[in-house]
Amino acid sequence: MAEIHRQLDDEAFIRQFEGLELPEGSITHEAHFRIAWLYMDRYPLSEATDRIIQGILKFDKAYAGGTKYHATITYAYIHIMADRMKKDKAHNWQEFLRTNPDLLHPVDQILCQYYSPDRLFSDEAKKSFIAPDVEPIPGFKF
Repeated sequence: MAEIHRQLDDEAFIRQFEGLELPEGSITHEAHFRIAWLYMDRYPLSEATDRIIQGILKFDKAYAGGTKYHATITYAYIHIMADRMKKDKAHNWQEFLRTNPDLLHPVDQILCQYYSPDRLFSDEAKKSFIAPDVEPIPGFKF
């Protein structure tokens, strides 16, 4: 599906995400990162984390019956992004994406630096966050 979120300014994207106004299938890998960046840019990390998770869960429940959310992948990416945002100081999502294009690589290319595939893709990791077993996630205290 085309990256529908690119057609929206930040405020419209947030409003449509929170109001479940985006079409089914439009919350792509890139759209997940954009909503995370927007929340993390506006709120303290703990509040941003809650908003990201609640929003993704709400979208997942509405469009996928609550079957797609993956707790470990979500938390890991939030903390990878938070660490990069401290160093990057991008003024907007597009700038951040230009300096961090690897975030859009497939999940296993990024997170298997920190997790073994068996651990990352386990049922336990899907249901709740589990710590990495290969290397610590930068900036994340366990």
